[in-house]
Amino acid sequence: MRRLARVVPYERSHTSLSAARAGTPLARPHQGALLHISPLMRHISSSSRLTKALCSHQIFVLAVWLTFDSVGDRDSWLAAWAPLASWVQQHEPATLTFQASVADTDPLKIMVFERYLTKDAYLSHRTTDAFKAFKAQQEHMNLKPSISGQSYYEMRLGFNAR
Repeated sequence: MRRLARVVPYERSHTSLSAARAGTPLARPHQGALLHISPLMRHISSSSRLTKALCSHQIFVLAVWLTFDSVGDRDSWLAAWAPLASWVQQHEPATLTFQASVADTDPLKIMVFERYLTKDAYLSHRTTDAFKAFKAQQEHMNLKPSISGQSYYEMRLGFNAR
C-alpha cells in the first residue's frame, strides 16, 4: 500500500494545539511536526476514508464577507470589532484565528476569518457577553453592511502559518 502522508520537521512548536487535539494519528501530529500530504491527495474523493480521517478532528472555520456603504462605515465597524478581537484572544483559547482583512481591490469590503478548535467552541463564542455586546453596539450604530459567509471544516491539507 502506498503511503499518502508523511510527517516532516517544522520549527514552530504546536504543543498547545497538539495537547488539545484528539482523533486519528493523521489529525494529531507529534510536537514540532507538520503534516505533509502528497500530490496524490488531489485525486482522492471527498467520500474517501483518508479524507474523513483528515477531517476527523474538525477544526471549524468561518469566513464572513462584509461590504459597507462607505469607508467611514467600515472604519466605525472595525473600531467596534477591535475590542472584541482583543477579548477573544485573551479569553477564548479554543479560538485559533480571529482576523479581519480589507480587500486589496475594494476598500469597502472586509473579510473576517475565524478558526475554532471545534464547532462547539464557535457556538460558545456566540453566547459570550463580549460577542453580544458587539452585536448590540453594531445594531446601535445602525450600520447595514451586506453580509455573506460560509462555514467549513479544515482538512489538514496545506498550512496555516510558518
